[in-house]
Amino acid sequence: MPEMVTKKLGTYIGAEVLDVDRDRLLADDDVPQACLEALEEHSVLLLRELNIDDETQAAFCRKLGKLVRRAGGHARLGTIRG
Repeated sequence: MPEMVTKKLGTYIGAEVLDVDRDRLLADDDVPQACLEALEEHSVLLLRELNIDDETQAAFCRKLGKLVRRAGGHARLGTIRG
């Protein structure tokens, strides 16, 4: 699949991901690594209007690394450890 496209939002921090929708988030195996690399470069990523539910977010987060449940945390979501 094509490379992920980002637009820098600020001088020092932040980028908007322009070409990733819900379907690509789950189907494109290159997106998780591209997100991790973009996070390393920009520290914050903005994905506008994804409109995803908790299960979809958790499914994508599992692609980033192991989810670790914390006490008092959400039943399906947790911290990501890469």
